[in-house]
Amino acid sequence: SMSNKIVAIIQARMGSTRLPGKVLRKVSDKTLLEYLIERAKSCEFVDEVVIATSINKIDDAIEKVCREAKVKFFRGSEQDVLLRYFEAACFFNADHVIRLCSDSPLLDNKLLDEMIVEYLDDNKKCDYYSNFYPAYHSANHTYPLGMNIEIFSIKVLEHVNKIAIKNYERENVTPYIYMNPDKFSIREKHTNGILKNIRLTVDEEEDFQLIKKLIEALYFNNNLFGLDAIVDLYKKNRNLFEVNSKILQ
Repeated sequence: SMSNKIVAIIQARMGSTRLPGKVLRKVSDKTLLEYLIERAKSCEFVDEVVIATSINKIDDAIEKVCREAKVKFFRGSEQDVLLRYFEAACFFNADHVIRLCSDSPLLDNKLLDEMIVEYLDDNKKCDYYSNFYPAYHSANHTYPLGMNIEIFSIKVLEHVNKIAIKNYERENVTPYIYMNPDKFSIREKHTNGILKNIRLTVDEEEDFQLIKKLIEALYFNNNLFGLDAIVDLYKKNRNLFEVNSKILQ
């Protein structure tokens, strides 16, 4: 029978180029990584949450947080993230993989659950389901940066790991899939326009400042505050979001 073990794999490393150590920066006594873990673990349809980090000594700090947060982890290649993903997925017996990035700590858990249900729908079978699309691919309104969710099967991951050879394909795990829409069946999830203006990823200091403000404003009321709460805040207090609105991706 077809088993359907769904493993959310969060890639995380200390050595980011622009904001080193960003994933372990704290807001109100908790690291950004722990906010993301809390959200991924609360998803109804995720069977296991795993942090995939590197064997580099600098990432011992990430392993330590994983142990403290009682979350499973896997350590693999620092640069070949595609291989790291494939090995982690195999190690934890994933049938399907959700790719999450630690620079997107405010994952909307309800959105992820919704996407898993849609992905598993027999009438909508696909190789790759995603709610973010690079601009060159799609003019449609998509979710804000920092809400990226990608879902694919272990078979697709195994295939891509075998044939993707370009550096950026291996560093970023999925470009080989979405750059080759003729080779894979791809589905996109889109949303309304207002969200395009909100940047929820952590690449720059200003991004961290916004995430900090959002957590301070919303977490106490609901630790799993989602996109709806963020959009409500955006409508009420657009100035709050000015801090990182000028950054070009």
